[in-house]
Amino acid sequence: MGKFEIITTSKQDDSEGIDYADNYKDAVEIVRICWDRDIVTESAQIWMEDELVATYFTCPRVSDDNVPDMPYVLNQDNCLIDFEAAMNLADSDIMSEIDIENPQEFIEEYARLHEEVHGEEFAPYANGGRQ
Repeated sequence: MGKFEIITTSKQDDSEGIDYADNYKDAVEIVRICWDRDIVTESAQIWMEDELVATYFTCPRVSDDNVPDMPYVLNQDNCLIDFEAAMNLADSDIMSEIDIENPQEFIEEYARLHEEVHGEEFAPYANGGRQ
């Protein structure tokens, strides 16, 4: 697997920042650190080899009345994540076992099975939002 590129954007001064990580978990940690330090005020994207892997938004916790149309789903922190980007990192064997059409229910079941099979949380679902 190649290097992950993290692109962060700030609405306050229209700036963009770029950082790199060797794995997805480290990339998500960089996003969290940027949020904790108020470096990111709009969004963060994680890319790998010119392919978008995940998009995270700084937003208030969402509720049923302000969830956008799919392909976004809520992660366990109740923040929006890109469903398709998260599934690009998913185990195809586990995915094939799930017979659920609703993307939100699918990712929740996938995350549960992923932890059961691999002994660790599914990073996009577990680590996608700001704490």
